[in-house]
Order: sequence, then C-alpha cells, then structure tokens
Amino acid sequence: MALTDSDVARQNRQAHDAEGKRLAGVRYLNLDYQVLGRQNGETGTRFIVDDAEWSGPTWQAVDCDSVDWGIELHLDDMSVLGFSWQQPAPETESLVLFSGEVLSRFSGPTSAAVWEVGSRSRWAGLIGQQIDSVVPRYSAWSPTAAELWLPRVTLQIGEHRVELLLGEGRFDQPGIEPSANNIVVLFDPVDLPDWVRS
Repeated sequence: MALTDSDVARQNRQAHDAEGKRLAGVRYLNLDYQVLGRQNGETGTRFIVDDAEWSGPTWQAVDCDSVDWGIELHLDDMSVLGFSWQQPAPETESLVLFSGEVLSRFSGPTSAAVWEVGSRSRWAGLIGQQIDSVVPRYSAWSPTAAELWLPRVTLQIGEHRVELLLGEGRFDQPGIEPSANNIVVLFDPVDLPDWVRS
C-alpha cells in the first residue's frame, strides 16, 4: 500500500521531532513463540527477563537483528518513536514510523514478547547518545508511479549509523531477505542488501 502525502508529511515531522533528543532505551517486540506453542489460547504481553531466553534471543540473526512486530526508541523526554510495518501485510508493504508504542497499532489479541535490548545488545553503546538525525528513505512505489513507500530509515546516533530495513535476517546462515512484515536492524553497515532500492 503506497503512503499518502499526509502519511509522508506526518512521518517526516515525527522523525524530525526525535532529533536532538537522547536515546534512553530500546525495545524489540517479537512474536512470543513460547506462548504460541501452548494449547490454552493464552495471549498477552510478556517481558523477557529469563537468562535462558536471553541466551538465544529470537531476534538475533546471523548478520543482523531481525524483529517481528516493531521497535521502540525510548527518548530522554519520555517520548517514544516507534517503527513497524503497515497492516495488513500481504506481499508489498511499507515501514511506518510514529509517536507512541508499537502494540497500540495492532488490533485484537496479541502474544508479544517484549525485549528490553538497550543494555543487552549492540544498542548498549548508543544509550545516552544524542539522535542527530532520523532520515526516512522513501522510494517510488513503481517506476511509473508518483506514490511512495518506505523500505528504509537511517538513524545517526552519535558516531554510529543504524539502518532499519523492511526485511528479515537469516537465522541458520548469513543473509538478509526482503520481507513485508519484519524489520532488520544493521549497525554501522558497510554495505546494504542489493534489493534495497533507496
């Protein structure tokens, strides 16, 4: 689904609003695979605290972090900059960025695993750093269309560049693949996947 002009304007404004603030924390929201494996229909949000689960995070792919539902950047003024993907997500979708928490965008019961990754991942070195820029990298929806979609967002945090891509990391071997409903996180990448168009 192509983004409307108002979508683009809103996202640009919210990206700009985060600039100059300091990163206070980061959350990944993944499907809760433990709950999904149960037979009693249990749903809800579960914060991951068990060291056994942290020993093999469900978002830790070979080449990147790979997140199912979304990412929250918690800022020093108590605001939240969220990243997710459009709903519904059939084949071709777009990243979306917004003010607020990720799960507020999803309707119906959810089984979400919330990972506080700010102190236990590559984000740790960025906590307390100023967000210098948040740059949505829009692409044309098609070669002949004026409409836009958002496959990538670039964050500059202190001396570090973080790329958020609409994609999915491989967990069994190196590699990153396109995806309509997953987000890849790359820290200071030298190269981006060939299929990234912007």
